[in-house]
Amino acid sequence: MDTSDPTTSGGSNKPPRPPVRIGRATIIAMGIAWAGSMTYAAVAFRSGEVSHSIRSENPSTRLTSVGFTSWRGIVPAPEIAEYTYQEIQLPGGEWVKHGRYGRRTREGFAHEEGSYDEGRRDGRWVFWNLDGSIDVERSGVYSEDVRVKPGPASPTDLDWALGTNRP
Repeated sequence: MDTSDPTTSGGSNKPPRPPVRIGRATIIAMGIAWAGSMTYAAVAFRSGEVSHSIRSENPSTRLTSVGFTSWRGIVPAPEIAEYTYQEIQLPGGEWVKHGRYGRRTREGFAHEEGSYDEGRRDGRWVFWNLDGSIDVERSGVYSEDVRVKPGPASPTDLDWALGTNRP
């Protein structure tokens, strides 16, 4: 007996398995599941929507609003804007922030407020922490995008945030 013969060598005594067959219904179900997941991903993972409104009396000025993004495709974005600011168009065609600026949390509370002068922070800026207290390290008076005067003395100085005691 030749030991190199594959039919008589020490192989398994089990019969060979038949090939796996996938029916039409399974293929259709897999296609529907794939299409549904792609549609969900396209809708759920969208970034914040940007909208511009330009006034007819001054077309080189526009108000911009940037919406929130959805969280991991599970929590939908709130209906309020995260950022709202005014922009002007420079002679070269570039749009830069100029005027009032505000940023809100998902719950609608203020996160930062101030104003810009041709793309640079200028004047009083107030930053809030997530717990609602003032961020003392970042708040203050800005000029040419640099903090030149400190803000409030403590994180609970609400008078400074409201502008009743200006530095």
